[in-house]
Parts: sequence; structure tokens; C-alpha cells
Amino acid sequence: MNDFQRYLIHEFVEDYKDGYLSRRDLIHRVLHITGGIASTATILVAFGCGPGSAEEAATEVATLVPTAPGASPTSAASPTATASPAAGPG
Repeated sequence: MNDFQRYLIHEFVEDYKDGYLSRRDLIHRVLHITGGIASTATILVAFGCGPGSAEEAATEVATLVPTAPGASPTSAASPTATASPAAGPG
């Protein structure tokens, strides 16, 4: 890999970490540079985009859930069922 390719991958990784690129777009762009999925995976892990980074991104998304008062989907009244004793045989 030459310096220009390394520079491009570094910029793509930075864009991914800043939220400008999705993980799919990052892999797609790096795949075009490296030519193979194995080398793409190796390079992305070396640049800090390994499997652990997906958990961090999921945590960030989970904390950004809007919390408007009274807008929760579980605040609506749910129907209740009443059970009566079943008549046994006999």
C-alpha cells in the first residue's frame, strides 16, 4: 500500500468515527482501495475500527434516544383481560 492509499484510508476512518460515513460505506471505500475483504478487515482493525468500535457506536446511538415527556409508547393505556374461574368437568 502506498502513502496516498494510506492517507485515503485514514481520512475515511476519521469520517467514519466522526459520523459522516456509515460502517458499510467505510468498508466499501476501503475495499476498492485494497482489493480484498481480508486486507480490508486487517487494515480497518489496524486503524482502530475493529469489532469493539461497533459496540461503542451502538452505545452512542442508544444514549441519543429522544425523551419527550408523555411521548413514550408504553404510556398509553393497555387493555386488560379479566379471567374467570373455568368450570371444571362434572
